[in-house]
Amino acid sequence: MHGKNPTTTTAAFAQEHPNKIPRSRQSMYALAKKFHNTGSVIDKKRSGRPKNMNTNENKENVRAFYQNAPSTSAVRASLQLYIPRTNLRKIMKNIDLKVWRPRLLYKMNDDDYDRCIEFCKWLQQQLHENIEIRNRIIWTKEANFKLNGHVNFECFEDKM
Repeated sequence: MHGKNPTTTTAAFAQEHPNKIPRSRQSMYALAKKFHNTGSVIDKKRSGRPKNMNTNENKENVRAFYQNAPSTSAVRASLQLYIPRTNLRKIMKNIDLKVWRPRLLYKMNDDDYDRCIEFCKWLQQQLHENIEIRNRIIWTKEANFKLNGHVNFECFEDKM
């Protein structure tokens, strides 16, 4: 310290650095003690888990994990990768992976098959009568309806 007096050291600091906020007397004592004990005023390396989990290594681990198992939930992935869920979600967002998994919320009923056939016949008839009807229909989803009742939406494939 400047003359071993924290008050004069604080005044000298304020004079040398007028744009910086002057340090208190207690902080000058703490800095002098730290310098005397360690030979430096740099903080010690902190122990424990690092705060930033969004490292390149974790990004690559998450990317590789989801390439091998794309339908795994974020909860299960966070347990297997030892990354907290909130950090995993941030990493997934950064590497352009979807945090959600698409799910089919409805299934075809028995009367749906008849309505599908009826609609197809009606559409064929309309297309023969008026070819411009294709331009007036808004196609919102593409789906494959299988005979066993399974509905496969093409817009959900390979999007995860």
